[in-house]
Amino acid sequence: NSIRGESVNINRETNFILLFIRGSVSIAMIYLIQYMLNLNARNQSVLMQNQMLKTENIRAQFEILRQQISPHFLFNSLSTLRSMIRSAPKNAENFVIKLSDIYRLLLQNKEKDTVTLKEELELIDDYSFLLFSRYENMLSIDIDIPDKLLNHNIPTFSLQLLLENCVKHNIVSKEKPLHIKIYDSGIDSISVENNLQQKVVTTGDSGLGLQNLIKRYDLLCVTEGIKVFSDESVFRVKIKLLGP
Repeated sequence: NSIRGESVNINRETNFILLFIRGSVSIAMIYLIQYMLNLNARNQSVLMQNQMLKTENIRAQFEILRQQISPHFLFNSLSTLRSMIRSAPKNAENFVIKLSDIYRLLLQNKEKDTVTLKEELELIDDYSFLLFSRYENMLSIDIDIPDKLLNHNIPTFSLQLLLENCVKHNIVSKEKPLHIKIYDSGIDSISVENNLQQKVVTTGDSGLGLQNLIKRYDLLCVTEGIKVFSDESVFRVKIKLLGP
């Protein structure tokens, strides 16, 4: 009987020890899981904060780039208006009306990173009027964009900027008229192309507009958003369309 009693006590002690070990392991596992969850939550919070900072930084950079466009456009438009008042005062009034329409669109879209191609072409329609008012038959702009592309997006003011570059950096005269084409270049992209007759003397901000557009595609995380081709007779900029 004493042996049997000792055996029962040993079994009880063994079971107690096993229960104690199991309980300790369970508690340790619970603490470990809780620690991992807390660590993951902290990591997620840090990642979220980093992403928010990154987003805010991108928004700030976009705003800087947008601010470069608007004053630059206004300066060139006022310079054009001054020339028109001297050479073609009858057209100056219509020029001012179209200029106000353009600035209404600029203010309307100034907070947007992208707009639809249809919206950008509406802006181009008014902007072309300003160019034709100044250059008349010395300039031609041919737009051939299929309807299927109109709902795609592009960076705001991108086509206006490229048109402005064409006129700014090339000779536009009766002897050397400038021909600009905007067309579907396939694989979700469009091209702005002109016959190359580059001015011998350019301003100090040569290439600023194109660099601005390249940076904006980079901020949108779009690889190869801009492709530039140039030879002795043609200058072409292909821009990638963004999803509708």
